Amino acid sequence: MAFRSHVVREFDFALPSNRLVFGFAGVALVAGLAVWLTGGEMDALWAPVHTLFAWALVRELDPDHQTTALIAGFAAGLWVLAGLNAVGVVTVLGLILAARVVVRTTGRRPLVSDLAVLGAIAAAISFRVTGWAAGFGLAVAIYIDDRMSGEPSTAGALIAALAALGTSVVATSNQVFPQQMPDIR
Repeated sequence: MAFRSHVVREFDFALPSNRLVFGFAGVALVAGLAVWLTGGEMDALWAPVHTLFAWALVRELDPDHQTTALIAGFAAGLWVLAGLNAVGVVTVLGLILAARVVVRTTGRRPLVSDLAVLGAIAAAISFRVTGWAAGFGLAVAIYIDDRMSGEPSTAGALIAALAALGTSVVATSNQVFPQQMPDIR
């Protein structure tokens, strides 16, 4: 059985912007290693990953302008190298997938199997507060995409509901929300 997906797409190295972002990531890796080896934080080693993920997110949000995505990737790498706090990679992955579903940069509606995998990913990334927000956002993106299509489906609504429920169950079981009751006077 052949693998089919309307969410996943191949990475085309023929495009100069795709090659350039990997150059940026390579430079970020070398710079991250230099920062770490000279006594800096080990988090600097995440710079190439953040470079690629920020580029991918902005490319999904604005697929017509590759320069914007390259600037975002470069800035994200510098941000991490400077030792500033960055959103977790898992959270950004959820945002990339949500953007891909809503913007439909692949040009097609997701298949039911795509939606089921996206729902599982939404729940799986919810072990932190930011991951829960991204996972819940992915569940909302699935619902919005299904409702905005010409023919909404029961499967899309059901998967969105299960993804929203799954994100909350995972987040609650990992105690990512404050456990103390607020003091009301």
